Amino acid sequence: MLVGIRPEIAQTIVNLGIDLNQFTTKNTLKKGIEAALELTNKKIVSLEGAK
Repeated sequence: MLVGIRPEIAQTIVNLGIDLNQFTTKNTLKKGIEAALELTNKKIVSLEGAK
């Protein structure tokens, strides 16, 4: 899984013709963590009263 790739790096990857079809990509670390947790049937939850 690749997360948080800056637009400049993404453009370079495209220009080099690198095939990322075998990878899951997410644009933020949070989305990447959520996707990774989903693979293990887990999720992020809020705790009431947590500080």
